[in-house]
Amino acid sequence: MEEIKNFGKVKSFWFFQAMAVIAAAGLAVFNFIYLRAENISAFFVSLAINILLVFILATGAWRLARLFSDFKKGRDSLDTETQKKSSEIQEFEKITRQLVRRDLELARANQRLAELDAAKSDFISIAAHQLRTPLTGIKWSYTALLDPKTGSLNEDQKKLLKNGFAAITNTVNLVNDLLNVTHLEEGKYEFTFERQSLLPIAKQAIAGLKLVADEKKITLFSKMPASGLPDINMDGEKMGLVLANIIDNAIKYTPVGGRIDFSISQERGLIKIVVQDSGIGIPKSQKGRLFTKFFRADNAVGVQTDGTGLGLYMVKKIIDRHNGKITVDSAEGKGSTFIITIPEQSAKKS
Repeated sequence: MEEIKNFGKVKSFWFFQAMAVIAAAGLAVFNFIYLRAENISAFFVSLAINILLVFILATGAWRLARLFSDFKKGRDSLDTETQKKSSEIQEFEKITRQLVRRDLELARANQRLAELDAAKSDFISIAAHQLRTPLTGIKWSYTALLDPKTGSLNEDQKKLLKNGFAAITNTVNLVNDLLNVTHLEEGKYEFTFERQSLLPIAKQAIAGLKLVADEKKITLFSKMPASGLPDINMDGEKMGLVLANIIDNAIKYTPVGGRIDFSISQERGLIKIVVQDSGIGIPKSQKGRLFTKFFRADNAVGVQTDGTGLGLYMVKKIIDRHNGKITVDSAEGKGSTFIITIPEQSAKKS
């Protein structure tokens, strides 16, 4: 329909131009008939004027036709570009609808995962609470049986009881870790901040693990400032748990005869803790997952079968709560260096 309309416009344009030329030619003929007998000079003047008029009309018609043709081409090009853009907009709208639909599906999936994670946390919390009391009773029984006051035992009995005591201790520690992680995630892991020095806590952590290191013939060397450290706002119990966990991991994954260096210092408003070992190190491909829940490196599982993969996860959460940072520099087979920094104004009291 649009093409027919455009064709009609072109025909009408040329019709009027033709009529104008015919009118000019008719006027010339009239002049020829009327003026020829009267005045030959006037006739030729009129004839020249009419010829000029016909030329001007013909030239104008040609130029208008070119202008109209160029305009039509431009409009056709614009229509083509408009259609192209319209198609692109429609495709964009289609893609946008797909993305919105996928976002909704992803949001539902995330909500479902959150619900499953909450259900899992609830189950772990309930199970751990139910297990802790009987396990603690079993551990107490082992402790009582190993006490010389309870009665004499032969070597085989002592060995069996010691193995059982070690196993139940690991199980109790696992239950406690599960409960602590659940409380952390639920925001129920209480922190009590007060200004105090980190040195006594560090010394206690070193002393508590010195015997364990000695049993593996591992040198546990500590370097602490003789002039002391400024007090920082922290939860002393939680920071003790952090230091004990990092040092204990270093002992577990350092071969017999290895070395662990512990140092604590003050640097530009920060308390800096460094634990460096000559242990098995961490595979490069797995370093990014080190502080995630339930993760243990492949080479760590081969060396130490026991473990929950919760220790470093809790360490990271506690350090974060103190507005601190923990980083690790490690290469497989070449040991690991854990660096913890805590600002002297570490956290607000809660």
